[in-house]
Amino acid sequence: MMFDSHLKKKSNNLDAYSCLNLKNPQFIDWEIVTVFYAALHLIDAYFAKNNIHPTDHTDRRHLINNNTNLDPIRNDYKYLYLLSKTARYDRAVMSQKEIQSAITWLSNIEKAIQPLLL
Repeated sequence: MMFDSHLKKKSNNLDAYSCLNLKNPQFIDWEIVTVFYAALHLIDAYFAKNNIHPTDHTDRRHLINNNTNLDPIRNDYKYLYLLSKTARYDRAVMSQKEIQSAITWLSNIEKAIQPLLL
C-alpha cells in the first residue's frame, strides 16, 4: 500500500470510530479496534514514505523496535496493540477508561509521527 493510501485508511478508521462513538457507545471494543488501526496506518504511512512495507503485526513491531525515530511511540503502539488484541479476541466488554487510554496513545503517536511525514 502506498503512503497516501495509508493516510486515507487512517482517516477512514477515525471516521468509523466517530460513528461508533456517536451512534452506540456500547461498542467500545470496536472503537478500540478502529483507533488501533488508525495508528497502524499512520505508522505504515511513515514506513511507506521510506519505502518500507511491513507484512504483518510481527514485522511491524520489529520495525518499530529497531527504528530510533519511533522510540517516542514504541510503548504507546505496544499498549494500543495489546488493548486492541484484547478487544478483538479476549473480552466482550471494554471500559470507557480503556477507550480513553487508546485515544491518548493514538494522540501521542500522531504527535510523534506527523513531523516525520513532512
